[in-house]
Amino acid sequence: MTKPKCDQPFSAQADEILEVLDARDRPFMLMPRKQALRQNLPLKAALVVVRDQNGKIYIHQRAKKKSTYARTWTVSAAGYVKAGEALEDAALRELAEELSVTSAKLKLAATARPSPATDNSLVALFLSSPAQVIITADPSEISGGMFVDKDELSALLRDMPELIAPALKWAHAVCDLFGA
Repeated sequence: MTKPKCDQPFSAQADEILEVLDARDRPFMLMPRKQALRQNLPLKAALVVVRDQNGKIYIHQRAKKKSTYARTWTVSAAGYVKAGEALEDAALRELAEELSVTSAKLKLAATARPSPATDNSLVALFLSSPAQVIITADPSEISGGMFVDKDELSALLRDMPELIAPALKWAHAVCDLFGA
């Protein structure tokens, strides 16, 4: 494999290209994902909470191989926003990639500026319309998943906080995940 020359654009196949944000949360530079994460640069991320017809939400356990928060329980789907991609488009892409959900309608529920609580990312949290699908999880991303009600999630957060990823803790703190 030949090394790319400095004047050649990044290869999207080798590593996703993300937008690094400036102090006003505006994109100002493109960078490969791994490099941006290594430097803890501010990025954009989309989180999605899938709800079912009974008002429960789907949470999943991150795969053992994940470099951060492995084996912790988190939101239904999440990922970084690729260069040129809208937040909602990223949320829909992550739903399709991670859970094979392709027909969800999303509603923006909350946003947050980059901070330690959001892993230095500008975060947009979306809630799905009630899903009428059987979720098929990507085993490279997800070890398992389950639908939980408000009481079950509260018990997990209260009794086993070490098993809950920061994204799910933040989402629970900023909005009613079980509301309409």
